[in-house]
Amino acid sequence: MLLAGVFVLALGIRLVFLFQVWPKLNAAADIDWYRSVARNLVAGNGYVAEQDPGHLRLVLTRTPVYPVFLAALMTFGGDRLVLFLIVQCILGAATCAVTALLTARWLPWKWACAAGGLVAIDPNSVMRCADLRDETLFALLLVLGVCMISWHGSRLWVWLASGLVWSVAALCRPGMAWLGFVPVVVGLAWRVRGACLFAFLGMYLSLLCCWATRNHVVTGQWMISTAVTENLLLQRAASVEGARTGSTRDEMRARLYREYGDVEFFHDRDTLANNLGRYRGAARDILFASPLLTLRQMAVDVAKVLLAPGKVNLAHMMKNQPRPSRWWPPFYSAGLVIAFILSIYGAVKLGRSGLLLMLLVPSVLMVSLGSSRFRTQITPMLATLTVIAMYTLSWRGGIGQAVIERQLAKRS
Repeated sequence: MLLAGVFVLALGIRLVFLFQVWPKLNAAADIDWYRSVARNLVAGNGYVAEQDPGHLRLVLTRTPVYPVFLAALMTFGGDRLVLFLIVQCILGAATCAVTALLTARWLPWKWACAAGGLVAIDPNSVMRCADLRDETLFALLLVLGVCMISWHGSRLWVWLASGLVWSVAALCRPGMAWLGFVPVVVGLAWRVRGACLFAFLGMYLSLLCCWATRNHVVTGQWMISTAVTENLLLQRAASVEGARTGSTRDEMRARLYREYGDVEFFHDRDTLANNLGRYRGAARDILFASPLLTLRQMAVDVAKVLLAPGKVNLAHMMKNQPRPSRWWPPFYSAGLVIAFILSIYGAVKLGRSGLLLMLLVPSVLMVSLGSSRFRTQITPMLATLTVIAMYTLSWRGGIGQAVIERQLAKRS
C-alpha cells in the first residue's frame, strides 16, 4: 500500500504539471530526432530521420531503445505528443516507487517511502517527464537494476536479469554505456561468485555487441553510437575552448561543427571515418592543451548538475522561449545543497552495502555536461542516501547504524 501511495502521489504531481504546461508546449516537438526515427520505423523506412527536407539519413548518435519505445506507442496510440508524455509520467512515477523499494533494503518502509516521496516532488524529475527525451526511461532502468542487485546481490538469476536491464539502459543512453562495468567492480568488492559476474557481463554485452555489429555492417565502424565522440568535441572541448577564447559554449560549438563536419548522420563510410578521426584529434588537442582549464570546466559542470536548478529545462519543448523564474531557483538550489551534504553523510553510514550507489553517482557526474538532465539519473540514489542520513540522525549515538545493520541481516 505504501509503494502504491508513492506511485499515485508521483503520478498525480506529474500529470498536474503536464496539463498545466500543455498549452505552452509545441505539439510537433521532435528533440534529438527521436520522434522522426520512430515515425520512420513505424513506416518501414528503417532507422533514419530527415536531416534535411526530403533527405532521410541513418542516425548515428541515437541508440534504438527510446525510438523503439516511441514507435511502439505510435503503433498503438498514434503519433501524439500527449500520449508520449503521459506514459513518461507513468514511468517517472514508477521510478519513485522503485526508489522507495531500493531504500527499503536498509530502512523501515515508512522511511523508505520518504525517499520515493523526495523523487516524487523533485522539480527536475517532474519536468523531465514533459521532455521528449530519454532521461525518464533511462532513470527507471538504472534504478531498477540498482534495486535488483542491492536486494539480491548473491543470486545468479538477479545478475542475469540486471545485466539485461542495464544493457537496455545502455542502448537508451549511449554515453552511459560504460556504467555497466560499475556493478562488476562492486561485485568484486562484495566477493560475489564469479559465475554471477560473468553472467552479468555476458548478458550486458550481448545486446551492445549486436548493435555494434549492426553499425559495423552498415557504416564500417565498430561503435554503439557517435554521441560520445560528438559530445567530447561539441560539448566538453567547446566549453573549454570557449572559456579560453571568451566565447560562449554555443558559439564555439557552432564554429567547431562548421569546421569538423557532421557525425550525427551517416553520409558515406569515408566521410564518417574522416570526420570521426578529426573530431577525436581536435578534442584531444583542445583538452590536453589546457588541462587545468579542462578540470575547472568539468568541476563547474559537476556543480551545475548537482546544485543548479535548471531554469529553462523545457525551453526546447515550448512554443515560445520561457522566462526564467526568479523566486523558486534559489530555494531549490538550497535544498539541493542540503540533500547533497546529507547524502555524503548517508553514504558514510551505509558503508560497504551501499557501494553501488556511491560509485554510480560520481560515475554519472564525471561524464555530465553541466545539464540538469543528468541529475534525473542520480536523483533516486541521492534521495536514498539523503533519507538514510536523516534516519540515522534521528537516533542518538550509533543506534541508527545498528538498526540499519539489523535491517540488512533480517533481509539478507
